[in-house]
Amino acid sequence: MIRLTACFALLLTVGCLERTETIVIHEDGSARLVTVVRGDPGDVSGGDAVPSKETGWQVEDRTETDAEGRQTLIRSASREVAAGTPLPATYAAEGSRAAQLGLSFPTTVQVEHADNGTYFHFRRVYPRRAWWAVEYLRQRAFETNEIKKLGAMDPKSLNEAERALLIDTLANYAADEMGTFLDLAAAELSPPLSQRAYLDARHSARPIYHDKQLASRVVDLLTQDAPVDLAPLEQEVRARAKDAISVSLTNDGVSKEQIAAFLEAYERVRETYELTKDLSDESWKVSVELPGTIVAHNAGEADSGATNQVEWKFDGKAMFDRDLVLMATSFVRKESEKR
Repeated sequence: MIRLTACFALLLTVGCLERTETIVIHEDGSARLVTVVRGDPGDVSGGDAVPSKETGWQVEDRTETDAEGRQTLIRSASREVAAGTPLPATYAAEGSRAAQLGLSFPTTVQVEHADNGTYFHFRRVYPRRAWWAVEYLRQRAFETNEIKKLGAMDPKSLNEAERALLIDTLANYAADEMGTFLDLAAAELSPPLSQRAYLDARHSARPIYHDKQLASRVVDLLTQDAPVDLAPLEQEVRARAKDAISVSLTNDGVSKEQIAAFLEAYERVRETYELTKDLSDESWKVSVELPGTIVAHNAGEADSGATNQVEWKFDGKAMFDRDLVLMATSFVRKESEKR
């Protein structure tokens, strides 16, 4: 028998990938990039973009199987970048939705010539990904002692009031989450929706999540012995809520074009959050090798004593609600100055 805590855990179910990157910058400005991604085959192929042949990488896949039959897909990818060519800022295809919404990492190497040599300034930025607004809602809903206690119990052992409390908690969280996505989507619109029309539309979606028939279906799912898949139900409810929003905006005189733009912005915000959630427990190890000797960096410590290499280790949460910036500077002294 599943526990309700398992259902709550689905709210943060993510794929764990290990990403190892090696970036070698040559003195002539060319570069060699090597990326290795390890993880569940479905996570590698179904999450945020990874290097692929279609985006200019040499790719080799292999699969490992552990003693319990679990598979790990290992994708090894490499790419040569000619001098004067921009370093890739994403693994996704240029102009694709994945490139717009997924992980990006604009990377530059600036060359500074001095009287006694040359500096190479490496800089990579992982732009901030919004997180806390929804994480706050999750913690407020599910991190109370009462809900934790009830969530750990066998659903069939709950009385009617306890079951109603848990279902109401799930419904309120889902409605609040959608409301937050709608707020963010509305902020993107130009021209903006009128406040009255927007608030009417926002309110129109909420009752969908408290529908009695929906609550009954959720109870049926949570009391099954088989694994729970809430995705089809979530998609159905989201579609009903979007229909209610569309009707409300239409009744308030909003044009079809602006309604479509608003709902598209909502989907963009929602998909971006889902991709961010996928990144939350992924890990990175980024190693950079520069010409000459590294003289400054923000990695904490250099890699195994190497004077021309530095390494950063972090997880996806490092880019939540703030830019994550990797910086390193090396120096190549002129031959005439080496005596």
